[in-house]
Amino acid sequence: MGFTLFGAKGCGSMAVEALLSVLNLDYELIEHSPFEEGQLEQLLHINPVGQVPALVLPDGQVMCESAAILMYLAERYGADAGWMPAITARERPVLMRWMVFLAANIYSTYVLSDKPSRFHPDPDQHGVMKDLATERRKSLWLIMEQAFKAHESPYLLGDRPTILDLYTAMISLWTPSRVWFDDHCPRLARAAHLLETDLRIREIWMRHEAPI
Repeated sequence: MGFTLFGAKGCGSMAVEALLSVLNLDYELIEHSPFEEGQLEQLLHINPVGQVPALVLPDGQVMCESAAILMYLAERYGADAGWMPAITARERPVLMRWMVFLAANIYSTYVLSDKPSRFHPDPDQHGVMKDLATERRKSLWLIMEQAFKAHESPYLLGDRPTILDLYTAMISLWTPSRVWFDDHCPRLARAAHLLETDLRIREIWMRHEAPI
């Protein structure tokens, strides 16, 4: 029995789908959009938060939260290929810090901008909220860019890609846009574009109509 991935086009399930593919793991993709009422109702039975991705493991356990899923899969199935640094590796705490940074700071802002009515009842304020969320993302990307600016390795943590490159690449496709990301975060963008030379990842990005 393989994995079952609940995902939706353009959502955080993209990176999980990409990693499953790269690791040659057997999985079934079930598309459930959290933005469509009928599909949302079904999704709530899998993930009470009503978000994707949700990954059903071969033993029946359900994992949610994209960063957690990526770390689990990379640790369990991709460590030999370098997708997760060894527990004693110097790069290990760096990866964990920035994976959580992306999830807790940048990724979390999309919860607000995707559906601002969850946070404020007045539609007249929603545009302002989205704009502020975008500006917050920009400032956070610049913090991460500064942290990696001096790293000369091809990827963010060395000569091989890790899930940090994958997670960064996926989130950079969203607002404020890959164009903005390329212009303002060239060090991060270099690693993202290098990762996307992998045809397996590129194929999934294209299926999600990602602007690469």
